[in-house]
Amino acid sequence: DVYRVKDTPAPTKEPTKEPTEDRVCPNLEPVECDEKPCGPGTGGCPADGPDEDDCASKKLEVGMTCRAKDGQCDTDPDLDNCMYGKVRDVYRVVEDPPTDEDPPSDDPVCPPYLEPVECGEYPCGLGTDGCPEKTDHGDCKAEGIEVGDTCRARDGECGTDADLNNCQYDDKVRNIYRVVGSPPAPPADYGKLYCASQGFDGNAYDRDRLAYKAEDPRADEMGNVEGSCAYAAYEDNGQWARCCCGFPDSCEADASCPVLRPLTPEECPDYDRGELVWYFECDNPELTKDAWCKSNNGECGTSKDLDNCYYKKPNADLYIVVEAAGGGGDRKR
Repeated sequence: DVYRVKDTPAPTKEPTKEPTEDRVCPNLEPVECDEKPCGPGTGGCPADGPDEDDCASKKLEVGMTCRAKDGQCDTDPDLDNCMYGKVRDVYRVVEDPPTDEDPPSDDPVCPPYLEPVECGEYPCGLGTDGCPEKTDHGDCKAEGIEVGDTCRARDGECGTDADLNNCQYDDKVRNIYRVVGSPPAPPADYGKLYCASQGFDGNAYDRDRLAYKAEDPRADEMGNVEGSCAYAAYEDNGQWARCCCGFPDSCEADASCPVLRPLTPEECPDYDRGELVWYFECDNPELTKDAWCKSNNGECGTSKDLDNCYYKKPNADLYIVVEAAGGGGDRKR
């Protein structure tokens, strides 16, 4: 009987199975071994071998040992810390480390005041500048949050910026804030002070008057409702000059503003017929008597809610100059 010897195929290595619903990765650490490899029952190597032959087994519980295969679950395939006929990579399941990924509180409460942690150039790395190695709270509405604590803002809660991205943790950027207490309260008459700085006497200032319309208005940390004169003044958003007077009744300003009155519907210019409004702010120093202007940000006692004319589109806020700026005296509107 004559045979021919064929090439023997190289042994193939069985691929590591991908995790399935019966395979998960627990938190692992190598069993202790001072001089690798340790024999059974020496160091931390179990006398009868690991509890499980797979470190991705769902059967594993905290305290149990397992054999890691081919670097599964971020283990070291060259650990070789225990000897069972062959060297093996043996790990123990330990408790999960604390994390800043705490679930949001069931009863969220905003802390007094938040400010971003200091960071010279966004994003800052772990433990650099003001970015802590671990935040005190994984949610800025966490129960028990106190002044001095750090927290991760998630969805713009409590007036935070959902796109701040000031701290880098591994491959993710986070929005990290520190609780610093309440901001300094502005003077009780800050609205009137603003009016005075803009040339209005401010006697008709009304914190509750509507400065502009806001969808789903919120309140700021001072309790001012968005859209109100008090909110607009505190935020200094440029939409509240009308709050300095009892528009449309009267307003007193210095000579830097012209005397204005709203156009009647019959006086509104017809854009399609070439009747053009050349001034898109009513405090333009070039405005002359009988010129038209469009309110920009409520300047000179105008209103962004006048909606008196159709000009290119509905609800334009148009005025006519009754007297040019510089006439002196009370500027009544």
